[in-house]
Amino acid sequence: MAINKNKILSVIVFLEVFFKLFCTTNITNSSNYGLDWP
Repeated sequence: MAINKNKILSVIVFLEVFFKLFCTTNITNSSNYGLDWP
């Protein structure tokens, strides 16, 4: 259980950091990406 909890927490933290980085990059280079986010 502890190992699974740590894995899940690691994934959540990684996704959070990745999402923040992606959002920052997307906002700065929005013109370079032709992506439409809802």
